[in-house]
Amino acid sequence: MSGYGKAAGWLLPGGLALVVGLVAAAAQTGPKALQAVTITYAPMSSGSGESAQLSGPQDQKGAFYTSRIHLRPGGQVAPHTHPDTRYTTVLSGTLSVCTSDRAAADAVRKFPAGSFFIMPAGVVHCSWALDGEVTYQESGIGPTAVIPVKK
Repeated sequence: MSGYGKAAGWLLPGGLALVVGLVAAAAQTGPKALQAVTITYAPMSSGSGESAQLSGPQDQKGAFYTSRIHLRPGGQVAPHTHPDTRYTTVLSGTLSVCTSDRAAADAVRKFPAGSFFIMPAGVVHCSWALDGEVTYQESGIGPTAVIPVKK
């Protein structure tokens, strides 16, 4: 092998890594600096509280999204499912969660502020501000939807 061929053999792995790194860096999208997000709440159709979309589109495949939900005292999100896994953090209050097709105070699990839980895709559940107002945040990877449980 000539001197050039040996040098090319040594450069190829490093050169390939450099090209892959540059392509990956160029492919990154999103903010290039710290950006504050204005949180704008909209009333929930049930009238039980309000919600805000913090990041990401929920209808796009592979897109990370985060929503914040504020429920008034006694407010409830009726039994439903999602096609994706949800990652939930309770920010304030105590969130009562049922995992059945009916909301019943004796069938809830309570998550106080600071709690984190994972709701697997397809699991029927409801969210309830049984003990007073509550604010929680959910994240996931789209596409997603709220699929009501038929009674």
